[in-house]
Amino acid sequence: MNHIFYKKTCEVLKEKLENVENFCETPLLCAARFANGLIGDLEAQGILSSIDGIEIKNSDNPNRNNLRNLSLCIPKAVFNPYFASFRQGYILAKYVRKNLNIKDFVVDICSIYAFLGVEIKKIKFPKKLHAVAVWFDLEIAVFVNSDLFDERNKRLFNTTLAHELAHILVDRGNALPIADIVLSDTIKSEIEQRARAFAAEFLLPQSLVGHPENRTAKNVLEIAEKYGVGDILAAYQIRNAHKSEIYVSDTLLEEAQSLIQKYEAGEGLYNFQ
Repeated sequence: MNHIFYKKTCEVLKEKLENVENFCETPLLCAARFANGLIGDLEAQGILSSIDGIEIKNSDNPNRNNLRNLSLCIPKAVFNPYFASFRQGYILAKYVRKNLNIKDFVVDICSIYAFLGVEIKKIKFPKKLHAVAVWFDLEIAVFVNSDLFDERNKRLFNTTLAHELAHILVDRGNALPIADIVLSDTIKSEIEQRARAFAAEFLLPQSLVGHPENRTAKNVLEIAEKYGVGDILAAYQIRNAHKSEIYVSDTLLEEAQSLIQKYEAGEGLYNFQ
C-alpha cells in the first residue's frame, strides 16, 4: 500500500467523522486509516468507536528499550528491495529468534511482547478483523479481537501476534499501522507478505521441521499443535523445509503436499493461520 493511498483514505475518513480533533496525530485514527481502506466505512467507524477512549500508556515501560534495541540492529537485508518479501520475512525471523536467544524453543508470544514492552489489549472487533497494531511515537499496542482469546483459537492468536510483531519491528517508520484481516490472504502487498513469512518462520522455523525430535512426528497436526500454528501454515513450512534440502520424512511431506493442494483448490476448511 503506497503512502498516497493512505493519505487519501485518511482525508476521506476525516470528512466522514465529526468532532474528531488532531486526526493525523492520533494512533487510534492512524490504525483506522488502513482498516477503512479494507473493510468499509461503517465498519471502520465501528472500530474507531471500539478503541476510542482506551489509553496506551507504555512509553515509560523500561522494557521499551528492548524493543528499541531490537529494532535498531535489524539486518539491512530485511529492507533490500531486490529480495522477495518472503525472504525478507525469513531473515527477520531468524534475526529475532537469535537475538532473543529462542534457539530451538517453542515461542511464548505473550512473553515476547512483555519483554519488548508492547501492550496486548483485548477488544471486540468484527469477526474478519484479527488485530490492529497501533503506534504513535513511544506509544505502541496491539488490539486483538476478543474471540482470539478463546482457547480454541490459541494457534490463530499466536500467529496473529507474530504477524503484528513484524509490523511493529520494521513498519513503524512508515507510519502505516497494519490491520490483520481474516481474509487478507487475498492481499498481495509486500508488507503483508513479509509479515506472513516472518510469522511462519518465527513460530515454526524450517530448521526445526527437520529437527531430530520432529522427524518421528506422525502427522502435520502433531507439529502444528506443538509449535502453536495452523495446520496449513505447518504444511507450507514442511514443504519449504524440503525445498531447502532439510530432511523431512516422506510420509510427512506427502501429507503436507496433500493438505496444501486441497487448500489451494478450495477443498474443505483448514486452519491456515
